[in-house]
Amino acid sequence: MKEKNCGITQLYNEFFNEPASKLYKLHKALDEAVCGVYGWTYEPSKNYNEQLFSLNQEIAKLQ
Repeated sequence: MKEKNCGITQLYNEFFNEPASKLYKLHKALDEAVCGVYGWTYEPSKNYNEQLFSLNQEIAKLQ
C-alpha cells in the first residue's frame, strides 16, 4: 500500500462501487437487512445514513 501510495479508504472505495466484488455484495445484504428490520423498502441508490441518524436522535430524546 505504501509503495503504491494507496490508502485503505481508496482501496475500500474501489471495491465498494464494484458490483462483482464481495464487499459490494456484503454491503447490499447488510443494507437490505437493516431496511427489513425497520420496515423500510430497500432502494439500492438510497443512502440510509440520514434516516438512521434521525431515528437515533428521536430515540435519544425519549431516554
